[in-house]
Amino acid sequence: MGWIQKATASIKRRGTEGVCTGDKFGGPTCKPGTKRYNLAKTFKKMAKKKKCGGSVMMCGGEYHSPVSKAVGPNGIL
Repeated sequence: MGWIQKATASIKRRGTEGVCTGDKFGGPTCKPGTKRYNLAKTFKKMAKKKKCGGSVMMCGGEYHSPVSKAVGPNGIL
């Protein structure tokens, strides 16, 4: 059994499933930087990758280039 299966089994056994989902992600029960938060981020990224056919860059049939920095509507940071 791999680490993902062990983590999922532990979550189900302890009854902590859904603690870091939706609005709770980054909230008081799931603070940024905690093991719980980082695991939720990993699962979220894996789900997105699975949904998008194995590539985070390809999603919905169009190519999304990585954003190197945030740019406002008029092209200024």
